[in-house]
Amino acid sequence: MSESDTVNRAKPEVTGKQAAKSGTHGHERVAAWLPRAMRAEQGAVYLSISRSLFLKLVEEEVLPKPTKVPGHDVTTWDRFDLDAAYEDWKTSREPGENSVQRRLKELRDARIKGGQD
Repeated sequence: MSESDTVNRAKPEVTGKQAAKSGTHGHERVAAWLPRAMRAEQGAVYLSISRSLFLKLVEEEVLPKPTKVPGHDVTTWDRFDLDAAYEDWKTSREPGENSVQRRLKELRDARIKGGQD
């Protein structure tokens, strides 16, 4: 056996359906890479909260609304939007409106105001 054969190789990370089947539910391991678009289950694991709390926070507009995949019955959350919401939690900004939502609202308001002038 060569030296390269004896090197411990890392096992690929288990996420999503594979994690559910193995009983890890994605909590014991962190994905080797993070997708940009996440379903509710992935977003909840990403923020270390339950799926039900994740969806409740979305309903309360503490977390951003999902994006619907065009032509499909699939909704996802942008990892960057979740990061922005988390940063707002850390800095205790106005609850229910993260910096991304605030900026989008500013741009919409400016567009509306520009169209009425």
